[in-house]
Amino acid sequence: MAKGVGLDIGEYEIKVVELDGSYKRPRLTKVSIDGAEAVADPDDEASRAAEALHVLKDAGIARENVCMGFPCREVVQRIITVPFVGEENIRKVVKFEVEGAIHSHNVDDMVVDFLTIDAQATQTKVMVVAAPKPPLKARLKALEAVGIEPETVDLDATALYRTADWLGCFAADAAAPASAAAEAVAAARLVVEIGARSSAVLVVMDGKLVDMRTLRTGTEAIVDEVISVFAAPPAAVREVVIAALQTGQDQVLALPAAVPVVAGVLAGVAAPAAEGDAAAAPAPRTELVPHQVVAAARDRFLDRLRRELNRFLASVPFVHRIDAVWYTGGGSQLPGVVDVLQEVFETDAQLLDVMGKLQHGLDEQEAAAVNPRIGVAVGLALGMMGGPTRLDFRREDLVFARRFDRVKFPLAVACMLGLFLVVFYGLRRWQEYQQLRTEYGFVVVEAGSERTGDKTKMSGRYLSRVTTGMALDRKLDKKSYESLVATLVKAKAFTHLKEVELALERHKRKEEEATGYYADRSIESGYAVLVRVAEVIGRIESQLGRYLVTDIRMELPPSKQGRFVEVWFALREEFRVRHAAIKQAFADDAKNPESPFAKVAESTQSDVKPFIKLEPGEEGAYCLVKLEVKPRYEVFQTKSAQANVNPTGR
Repeated sequence: MAKGVGLDIGEYEIKVVELDGSYKRPRLTKVSIDGAEAVADPDDEASRAAEALHVLKDAGIARENVCMGFPCREVVQRIITVPFVGEENIRKVVKFEVEGAIHSHNVDDMVVDFLTIDAQATQTKVMVVAAPKPPLKARLKALEAVGIEPETVDLDATALYRTADWLGCFAADAAAPASAAAEAVAAARLVVEIGARSSAVLVVMDGKLVDMRTLRTGTEAIVDEVISVFAAPPAAVREVVIAALQTGQDQVLALPAAVPVVAGVLAGVAAPAAEGDAAAAPAPRTELVPHQVVAAARDRFLDRLRRELNRFLASVPFVHRIDAVWYTGGGSQLPGVVDVLQEVFETDAQLLDVMGKLQHGLDEQEAAAVNPRIGVAVGLALGMMGGPTRLDFRREDLVFARRFDRVKFPLAVACMLGLFLVVFYGLRRWQEYQQLRTEYGFVVVEAGSERTGDKTKMSGRYLSRVTTGMALDRKLDKKSYESLVATLVKAKAFTHLKEVELALERHKRKEEEATGYYADRSIESGYAVLVRVAEVIGRIESQLGRYLVTDIRMELPPSKQGRFVEVWFALREEFRVRHAAIKQAFADDAKNPESPFAKVAESTQSDVKPFIKLEPGEEGAYCLVKLEVKPRYEVFQTKSAQANVNPTGR
């Protein structure tokens, strides 16, 4: 049974849910929401991680199959069109394609993922989402320090979209007439989440997420305004604001106690204290917070929210009609928020009722309390069980790696199998050695008749062989054969085959020098490397269009290091895409064992030199492709080429 854990670390709350079952029919087994006090500092990732661990332990939720949400307000979003189709092809070039559209960050310091909006025959419209690595890495590092290792990191906005899609919010009305259904497809459906410091708006058309925006306003603006009037801790002011808005009455705010005054202490000079002049107990301080002050701050927040929503509508001109609006988030329960949504979008707004469809064991009061606050966490958990539109920012150097405890048993089994493999491999090699020893022959000594004084001397050394052996005495000349026998007598048993191999190699070289025919000679040639370069370019000419090879530089020194070839191309019209296609073609060719290329060298800024003089609207550049050549490159002759070899060497 599949299981998923969604971890939503918000500004002032940490929400964790655990689902099991299947994507279509999940069950909420555990849910936990912690308050704002422990995570009040937005920059304290260590306290956030400790509080997240506390939330997981309190609810008894396992720390496996965890998907963490990353806030949409921290990412950079761009919609671009790439001249590729297919997710894998787009993923190879999307970071390069979006580099020119992101000016606030260095794209190399970001993790990039994308969502497909519209795919055509030769191009694809995608929504690129780039997350900065420093804040993401800091949060992951803090979580790993307390033993929480999220397997994936999704965007909170796409998790919210997944929840709404699972609830059926974007399904076409089957009961509607054909004309009405067509009109509904063209209309947009919105999901609005009201948070503490920011709010999010998702735009869905024809069931697809086509845009998502972050509004830099949230209900915490009310608390900030009250704090500016009454200097008090944010947690205390937050409680007073909530109570005032719920009851409609004035509230008493407990302020920090006054500094105690010790009798006889004045201006930093201490006098002897009398017996009854001990430090006075701090007197509690209170302040009355009128309901009108809180209500006025709320009204100003609603006006700001109304302006932000109207500004959002002006920024999405492709939305001509809004068909439905769903709201969620803890801030959506603030009185007046729903009225603002209905006023701006001119349609009824309905709660994103997660608990209404989700199987759970909570009572009505508990379900109503968590219903508007766990939409993102449920979407994150659903992402571990399948579902559409999933981003993953655990890529490159942030890729998820399991801990040793999760692989120690398979590792022990692998070590045991490896030991058996070594034993069987040794037995196999011993059998091969015995077989080759029989074929090559081995040294034996016979009792001869040679007599020295009263002793009989052993003589008659020769290579014993079977009738199917190599008959070295007939292949080698007499002098070479006797020299080999003498060497084998003195050599150790496990070096006999090597000595025989060396003797045969010397015999082979003598025969080659005598005949002038070198049948298996390998050719290391710069010409062969250039031919291979031309072959690779020829295979992708249909993708390149018009191009010009302006310069080729090649160095093939005798040493193994520093062997390379550089090719400069002059490219116009989308030269970055064509440059990437050329490098990819050579990278694919380098995977071939017969290729002379080891790999494509890493890109640098000097690899692309834009044209200086261009007409308005034109683009072009000189693009470098540097290829590292293998230390040894053997040209494999075809059968026809081998048949035409002149055996005389002339």
